[in-house]
Amino acid sequence: MRVKPVVLLTCLLLVSLIGASCGGYTELEFREPLDTVKVDLTIERTLDPSEITLDQPGTYLFEVENVTEDVAHAFEIKATEGARVNYKEGSVRTIDLPPGQSTEFKAELEPGTYEIYCPVGHHREQGMRGTLTVEEG
Repeated sequence: MRVKPVVLLTCLLLVSLIGASCGGYTELEFREPLDTVKVDLTIERTLDPSEITLDQPGTYLFEVENVTEDVAHAFEIKATEGARVNYKEGSVRTIDLPPGQSTEFKAELEPGTYEIYCPVGHHREQGMRGTLTVEEG
């Protein structure tokens, strides 16, 4: 049985398109982070630390802990002023963390300024916010 060249080329094209679309965020899991950034979500409705400066762009591991005893919190990094997080404008965030829980995630950050905050309820407006700055390096 002979395979027609058109069918073979179509199959090769599909495989290459599928392979190309598998890039993006998945490689973050395999990248070695430049550093680990620890952030506590506190009972006083603050981020600790609320001002973070990173000396170069790249992949960072964020360890986030809700140190409260009675309120769920989350942590979000939002690109501002043309900055890019995970190769695009926008944001990345954790799931809502029950009291005493923690999580970690990696983020690819380009030079620029980012807003960091708790996106749960009105926590951001109540003071649970800050700034993350990534320098050129």
